Amino acid sequence: WLRVNSNCTAINVAQQKEDEGSLLSWYKKLIQLRKTTPQLLGGTFKLLYKDKHIYSYQRSLTSLSDSSEKIAVVVLNYSPKHKSYPPALAQRLKSLQDARILASVYPCTDTLPPYAAFILEAVI
Repeated sequence: WLRVNSNCTAINVAQQKEDEGSLLSWYKKLIQLRKTTPQLLGGTFKLLYKDKHIYSYQRSLTSLSDSSEKIAVVVLNYSPKHKSYPPALAQRLKSLQDARILASVYPCTDTLPPYAAFILEAVI
């Protein structure tokens, strides 16, 4: 068996349940988003960018009722440092001017903060 971590009185589920900014709350939000966002459940996958530090993809789903396309764009920075958006990814994000943020660890800015993650949704 693994020993109980020495900081278990400070970092635990009971403490994180009450904290909207906790890792537990973040995962609950992501699970809820996955369940309620159709393009994340069954949309077409398109890799937008991938390198050692940044990974980004798009999921899209065309509506049968009005032929609109709902997309979700996921951007992740796995680096402990701020990263500039690669040009192709920056161009794709700029093309989604009316996109709304579904989830974000940090505010969306001109650079990706360390360990940043966000999900945008747009209808095109």
